[in-house]
Amino acid sequence: MARHVDAVETRTFGTLLLDAFVYPFRGQGKWLLLVGAGFLLLVKMAGFVPLLGLIAIVVFGGYMWSFLFEVVGSSAAGQTELPNWPSFDDIWDDAVRPMLLFLAALVVSAVPAIAVGITGRFVDLPAWAPEAAWVVGLLYLPMAVLGVALNETFGMVSPVVVIPAILRVPVEYGAACLVLAIIVGIEAATDRFLVEQLPILGWLLGHWLSLYVIVAQMRVLGVLYYTQQEKIGWFRAHRG
Repeated sequence: MARHVDAVETRTFGTLLLDAFVYPFRGQGKWLLLVGAGFLLLVKMAGFVPLLGLIAIVVFGGYMWSFLFEVVGSSAAGQTELPNWPSFDDIWDDAVRPMLLFLAALVVSAVPAIAVGITGRFVDLPAWAPEAAWVVGLLYLPMAVLGVALNETFGMVSPVVVIPAILRVPVEYGAACLVLAIIVGIEAATDRFLVEQLPILGWLLGHWLSLYVIVAQMRVLGVLYYTQQEKIGWFRAHRG
């Protein structure tokens, strides 16, 4: 393990950001991605079953977020390969809680857009206000996810925590967000090609691609913390 950490420490922040594109394939990553794609497929199929489907989505989807939080934590610790799938000993700690933590980050990030939407019913706002609100939320979300992934507490989604952290590393955070956007763009273009050119196989490959993309995104967040942790100033409580 120490050898992996040393390998990371010799590389720059920019190099580590680009490393996110190959990180999911390193070591046993390719096999973990195949298993994870199966999980995503189960979650998608579960959505067609009313009550049991909701339970399955929470369990499988929550466990997936538990794994993704481990990706952030191991990357933040300087590790260069995907961590193993986490244990599943308790449905609350290993599935429900991770899902709720992510949803909390998502909801708080959507507050600007919700506020603009409500205000726009009573006050005339500039035409660009809704788009600006969504941009603010999208810029807020990565740091909020990083906070809950590392500390596993709902308080990490608070603007009092997230905004100061962003302002402490504006350049690095901007670069990280740019890479995140590029990753999403690659997925959008590739997924459309797969669906159009490979009707059934493309649908299956699309689930694998979705997992690859989100793992790469979690890697970016972990690397951001690993290289900027002194500036960000958070106490890292993650067990990874």
